[in-house]
Amino acid sequence: MSYLVEVCLFICQLSYCSILLALMVIGAIGGIIVTYLNNGKIVIGPHLFAGLGMVGLISTSAALVPFMQKHDWVRSIHVSLNLILLGLFGWQAVTGVQIVQKILSQMMKNGAA
Repeated sequence: MSYLVEVCLFICQLSYCSILLALMVIGAIGGIIVTYLNNGKIVIGPHLFAGLGMVGLISTSAALVPFMQKHDWVRSIHVSLNLILLGLFGWQAVTGVQIVQKILSQMMKNGAA
């Protein structure tokens, strides 16, 4: 691959990852705010912990990007953090579906009453 193509791919990846980082942070803050507004409290549970863990991991992973050009071992840490992030995303999805099922069952009970 030519140097120019590598630079273009690197810049594209930085752009997409920056957008992903912003969306995850805004989504986490928004989710906590919506939960508080709907329930009057922040529900402490697996979904919250998974989400906060994801925000922490993606922020750390993004912070390592400038050092990846100087040290090869940083790339391994970056990839490892992203694999853990993928696992937390799965956990977030499962706990999110459980929350939606709980909300739907409460709506059905209230609708039948």
